[in-house]
Amino acid sequence: MARLCAPFGGPLPVRPVASAQAAASPDEQYELLTPRFVGRIALTPNQSLSVLAGQRGVAALPTSGRSIAGVLRTRVSHWLLSRTPDVPDVL
Repeated sequence: MARLCAPFGGPLPVRPVASAQAAASPDEQYELLTPRFVGRIALTPNQSLSVLAGQRGVAALPTSGRSIAGVLRTRVSHWLLSRTPDVPDVL
């Protein structure tokens, strides 16, 4: 990850970690200024021909204009209700 950090010419804004002296690798010397999530997807052999190793991309979750918290609340509620069918829907 260090090569993606701004101090090394990358696009990710970072700040030094307070305990950087004891860090085992450059990846542990910095922390991101904004949250990020790591995801991995499986590609078919044909799909893998159209992307480069380490290429970044963007993924989106369809939310129908609702906040992420609202989407998570709905999904968790449905998941809980599917496992406890005798409980009335109060959410």
